Amino acid sequence: MNLRNKLMEIDNNILALSMEFERQNQVVQEWEAERLRSSGKPTSKSSNGEITIDMDKDKDDDDSDDEPDEVSQAWEDLVYLQKEQQRYADMREKVEQEMVACKTKGQQLEERRENLRVKNRVLWYALLRRLCVLWRAYQKVTLKPAVLKPFLLNSAVFVTSCATVFTS
Repeated sequence: MNLRNKLMEIDNNILALSMEFERQNQVVQEWEAERLRSSGKPTSKSSNGEITIDMDKDKDDDDSDDEPDEVSQAWEDLVYLQKEQQRYADMREKVEQEMVACKTKGQQLEERRENLRVKNRVLWYALLRRLCVLWRAYQKVTLKPAVLKPFLLNSAVFVTSCATVFTS
């Protein structure tokens, strides 16, 4: 659950960074569009209605245009935002890998628990069978104590070993 919360926080941060990136990108695009309109570069409309700009003119005009502080700041913010997005993407990948590892470990533990449950069930039935045999032998009292004593000792050892398995 903690990993899922982390992943949601990372996704929220990535979304916020993307929105801010778009805002800063819009500032730069508006300025570039304004610069192209004011530079007097010829534009033409294509047959499908798209406006194309002739970029083959001398680029000396571009060097003479100074960017406003707002646009310079937007460029710096774009670079910073890209780095942050990459950092959060790396964090997201790491958390996803941790989630996969946790899921795998959970599946392994579930399989182990099921195997132990089956093993305990088998031991429990064996213990019950032995106790039933012991009870029948005790009820019959036809067994001599010399015959019953080794059986009781073996049963006690078996019960002790079962008890250690059940408690662990």
